[in-house]
Amino acid sequence: MIITCGPEDNPDTFQLTIPENRSIGIMLSSGADSAILLYLMCLELLHTGRSTEEIKYIFTIPKIDGAELHSAKIVNWINEDLGINLPQPTIIGAENLTELHHSMQVRDSVRACFVKYDPTAKDLFIFLADQRAVPKPWPFDEGEEPYRGEDNPFPEIISLPFNHLYKSHTIDLHFIFGTEPLLELSHSCTQMKSGRCNKCYHCHERQWAFDQLGKIDPGTN
Repeated sequence: MIITCGPEDNPDTFQLTIPENRSIGIMLSSGADSAILLYLMCLELLHTGRSTEEIKYIFTIPKIDGAELHSAKIVNWINEDLGINLPQPTIIGAENLTELHHSMQVRDSVRACFVKYDPTAKDLFIFLADQRAVPKPWPFDEGEEPYRGEDNPFPEIISLPFNHLYKSHTIDLHFIFGTEPLLELSHSCTQMKSGRCNKCYHCHERQWAFDQLGKIDPGTN
């Protein structure tokens, strides 16, 4: 799957490839990015004559943002929309989860997945929906700066298909594929379990993305 997306003045292209003969997992943060990535992974498997049963694990990290409260709704919507039977989310997290920066919570929890489900790292392959931070100077003043690496350090076991994109590109994918209901179900704030603080980086980033696209955010989570 190769898709062009994003604002008219800044389009970009990404490619989604799912390896064969592996147990596929995805880190579902309950945000708009991981929600559309899971949806596109299912489409790619279906359109290439493969089975969505290849997606063995949908991991959700029990962070302060309450991701585990929203992830099942996303999975259930995708199952109903595509007529498939994805597994329900598996809650897993790093031992010192609450002491870590938001992005490091994800990275260390990915390591925990491999330790628990595939100690030899020979079978499990995990997708993450990380993307580039909003370019500076930021159009907002509040919110901590995200920690986001530019390169994938472990391409043999991890895929970061959105890593070169901005959130404006990944949000646009929802409109391209008609998954606006997933935007309503997704939860981006990292400080509240429901609703939005409108102060954290991720709240600002989401609003910035919709502004770049000239669209209204249908979600309130």
